[in-house]
Amino acid sequence: MTSRLTILFLALALVSTPALAQEQSKAQQGCINQLNKGGSKVAAAQGKENAGCVKNKTKSKIPSAEACLTADSKGKVQKAKDANTAGEGKKCTCGAKCETPDFGATNAATGNTQGVQQELDLAHDIFGSNLDGALSTDKVIGGCQATVAKDYEKIAATKIKQFLGCKKSGLKGKTLPLIADATELAKCITGPRADSIAQDPKGKIAGAIQKLADDVGKKCTTPGVNMAQAFPGACASAGNFAQCVDQRVECRVCLMLNAMDNLSADCDLFDDGTANNSCPPGGQPAVCGDGQKTGSEPCDPSAPSPDNECLEGRPGTSLRTCNSDCTCTCPTRVEW
Repeated sequence: MTSRLTILFLALALVSTPALAQEQSKAQQGCINQLNKGGSKVAAAQGKENAGCVKNKTKSKIPSAEACLTADSKGKVQKAKDANTAGEGKKCTCGAKCETPDFGATNAATGNTQGVQQELDLAHDIFGSNLDGALSTDKVIGGCQATVAKDYEKIAATKIKQFLGCKKSGLKGKTLPLIADATELAKCITGPRADSIAQDPKGKIAGAIQKLADDVGKKCTTPGVNMAQAFPGACASAGNFAQCVDQRVECRVCLMLNAMDNLSADCDLFDDGTANNSCPPGGQPAVCGDGQKTGSEPCDPSAPSPDNECLEGRPGTSLRTCNSDCTCTCPTRVEW
C-alpha cells in the first residue's frame, strides 16, 4: 500500500510540475539566429540610408531628406529584406529540416518592418518630425548634423551586434546561464547577462558613444551652431547631448528587438534608468515643443490650451504659462 501511494504521489508531482525550459535544438537555434541576423541587416541598410539622406540634404544634393528616407534609391534596403525572407525559408519554414523555435523568433516580415520603422523613428527622434525643416546647407551646421547622424547609426549597429553575439552564445550554452526562454533572452538587452548590451563587456558601445561626444566637441561647438535648432527633436534641450542621443538609440534598439523576438524587455527603464515614459511601448517619447503634452512633460508650450499651461489644480494658486523647456515654475500665490 505504501509503495502504491508513493508512486501515485510521484506521478501527481510530475503532472503538476511546470515543464522546465529546454535548450533549443540546432534547427531551432538556426531559425532564431537567422531571423535576427536578417532583421539586423535590414536595420543596418535603413540606417545607412538615413545617414546618407542627412548628408546629401546638407550638401544640397537632394531636394528632400524626408522623401529620401523611404525612397531606397539604390535598392539596398529591399535587397536586405529579400535576403531576410529567403533566409527564413531556408532556416525556419523549410519543412522537415526546420523546427519552429519555442521562443525568440517571429518572422521575416516583422524583422523587415521593425528594422525600417525603428530606424526611421530614430532619425525623427533626433531631428524632429520634419528633417527638411531641421537640416542646414550651411557647411559648418550641416557638417555637424551629418557627423552626428553617422555616429548614432554606428552606436545602434554596435548595440545590435552585441545582442546578436549574446543571443547566439547563450543559446548554445557557451555563456551561462543557458538561454532557454524569452525571459533569459531579454537579459541580452537589459542585463544582467555579462555579454548583454547593458554590460558592454568589451567597451565597444562605450567607445562608439565617446566618438559621438568627441565629434560633437569638434564639429558642433563652433560659433554659428545652435544645437537646439540643429537637432530639434528629443535632445533639443538636453544638458548632455551625446548621452541623450544614446538613450534614444537604446530605446529604438530595444523596441526593435522586442518586436523581432517577441520579448518584453522594459525599454522605458532601459533607455535612461527611469520609468518616465521616455520609451513607451508605442515608441513615441515626450518631445518638448512638438505640440503635444506627452509622457512625463508637465506641459508643452507649442500645444493648445490647456496643455500649454501649468495648472496646480487647487484654490489659491495661479495659472502660469509653460516654460520653453516644458517645465513649470512655481505658481505665484493669489489671495482670495
